Amino acid sequence: MRALCIAVIGLLFVAACGGSSFDASQPKATTTTTVAESPEAQVWIAAAARGVENGEAPKPTPDVAQCMARALIDNVTVAKLKKAGVTKENLEDPNADLPPTLAPLLSAEQDRDGRGDAEPRRR
Repeated sequence: MRALCIAVIGLLFVAACGGSSFDASQPKATTTTTVAESPEAQVWIAAAARGVENGEAPKPTPDVAQCMARALIDNVTVAKLKKAGVTKENLEDPNADLPPTLAPLLSAEQDRDGRGDAEPRRR
């Protein structure tokens, strides 16, 4: 279960942030997406970004850490993290593992687009 959770979240990060390299010498993306997050989501994004920035090498840039944190919160959602028992303090700790109770919450509600909260596709 934990491996599934880690794999899903890893794929979300790579897809949302445009790659897996933390090399600051690479050109930055030319497009920017601005999403209005709730104040609660902003606090969780900040906590997750601190956890990413404080992790082991390779150290991501602050922009990449922020992108990865936003991908986690936007795709997994604060509600599912809370339901799984994750706290903001867990996200800030680079050595903390996500609980295995998170994986079933992700896979049980996935639709064709890979987002549990997305509306069904209209044809």
